Amino acid sequence: MDDALRAVADPTRRAILLLVRDGEVSAGEIAGRFPGMSRPAVSQHLRTLVAAGLVEMRRAGNRRFYRLRPEGLADAVSFVDGMWSAALGRLRQAAEQEAEQEAEREEREGGVVTEQRVRIQAQPETVWRFLVDPARLAAWWGEAEVDARPGGDLRVAMEGGPRPVMRGQFVELVPYERLVFTFGWEPTPGAPDLAPGASQVEITLVAEDGGTTLTLRHTGLPAVLEGETGAGWAHLLRRLGSAAR
Repeated sequence: MDDALRAVADPTRRAILLLVRDGEVSAGEIAGRFPGMSRPAVSQHLRTLVAAGLVEMRRAGNRRFYRLRPEGLADAVSFVDGMWSAALGRLRQAAEQEAEQEAEREEREGGVVTEQRVRIQAQPETVWRFLVDPARLAAWWGEAEVDARPGGDLRVAMEGGPRPVMRGQFVELVPYERLVFTFGWEPTPGAPDLAPGASQVEITLVAEDGGTTLTLRHTGLPAVLEGETGAGWAHLLRRLGSAAR
């Protein structure tokens, strides 16, 4: 195998292998394909290929004919294939490990995500007021305390049941377009196990066909709260759509 690898390392010898791979070729024809090289030099390359077991020589009178000996390449091909297989295996393993680490990192740092989209028959300006005005928030979400500025507090006491209290802070406000706030629950009986500020809600408003498409994306949720939170937002956004019309 070492002789074979050394033989094919030379570009001229690789070119000769290509010439003889489909059948016998005479020494003279091979030499004619390398006009810039002397015949003795071409003969030396042929002797090297024969010695390595890659090419077979046949005499016919004073003429010599050469053809590829495929079995001579078997060990070298097996070796190269093994190198590629090992390299690809390591690459696949590294990619799988990276994907697992990324998933673990997202779960640890970002939690799961729930997303809702609803069509509201009102302009974005109207919908915006139902997101930042306490009286209008009460019409669909609950009794609210609002300081509508980055860093300002948002506190909403839910209606019914144990009346859990959502508490967060505004992160970003782009009037009529985008609203971002942190989201969690004050530690009261019956409240979901999600501390204030532990997750984040992003709401975008897009004017379409005389109304508004509202998209809500809630990130950082524990997996155990994904279903409950998604269902809760779906209910609340239906109420928002009704209130804003």
